[in-house]
Amino acid sequence: MFIGRDEELQALRTAIQAREPRLAVIYGRRRIGKTSLIRQAVGREPVIFIEGLENQSTQAQIQSFLVQASRQLRRQLPPAASWHEALMALDTALAKRPMVIVLDEFQWLANYRQELVSTLKMVWEQYLSRAPGRSLILCGSIASFMTTKVIRSSAFYGRTDLVIHLQGFQLHETVRLLRGRGFQ
Repeated sequence: MFIGRDEELQALRTAIQAREPRLAVIYGRRRIGKTSLIRQAVGREPVIFIEGLENQSTQAQIQSFLVQASRQLRRQLPPAASWHEALMALDTALAKRPMVIVLDEFQWLANYRQELVSTLKMVWEQYLSRAPGRSLILCGSIASFMTTKVIRSSAFYGRTDLVIHLQGFQLHETVRLLRGRGFQ
C-alpha cells in the first residue's frame, strides 16, 4: 500500500522515464519514506540499488558497493582501490544498458566528504550518463550533507534535474494511512 507523495512520485517517474540522462537528489529525515518513494517510482524499470554503510571506512564502502553491484548485476565486478575505479567498473558492467542507479544513504557512501561527490560528477558526466535511459538518484537522510555537499556543491551545482526534500505526511494522507486502525 503506497499512500500520498503524488507530486513527488510523478516528478520522479518523469525523470526516470526520460530518454536523456537525469540526475535526481532526494533527501529528508530518516524513516520518512525516501526509499519507498524511489522503489514505487522505479516500478519495473531496470534498477541497481546501492546502500551506504554507517560509520565505515572509504575502502569498506567501496568494497560493499562492488559486492552489492555484483550481486544485482549477476556479474563479478573487479576489485577497486578508489571510487573512480569502482564507478568505472560499474560503467563497464552496465555495457550501455539503460538503468536507474540509486545510491541510497549517500552521505555514508561518501563518508561525509567531498571526494565521492567530485569523482561521481566526473564519471557520471563522462561515462555513466552517455547511455540513453540512465538516471542517477542520490538519496540521503542528512539534510546538511545533501544540501551543502551535493545540491549546492560546485561539482553538481546546476546539474541536478530534480531535487525532492521529502517532508512528513499531510494530515489527510495520515488519515488514509491509518484508516481502520483505531485511535491507539
